[in-house]
Amino acid sequence: MSSAHVISPEVQEYLDQVVSKLPDSGWSFMQGFLIGQLSIVILVLAFIKYMLLEEVKKNPQFLIYFKIGLFYFIYKIFYIFKN
Repeated sequence: MSSAHVISPEVQEYLDQVVSKLPDSGWSFMQGFLIGQLSIVILVLAFIKYMLLEEVKKNPQFLIYFKIGLFYFIYKIFYIFKN
């Protein structure tokens, strides 16, 4: 049994018309991919700077438990993906 579907010529022509009307992006896949990766790295670094490296000022006990819990969570995620 083949799972390939045959598209009728009318549907194929309609899809070609719709796709040809889409605006042509000047960005390549790689450019978009790199911008996306860069934005994630910036978000992670900002999170690390403001949540993990911030000095304990108002509620030191909460921040200590938060950091321990966060490190434990990250450890568990890496442990799951490792196995």
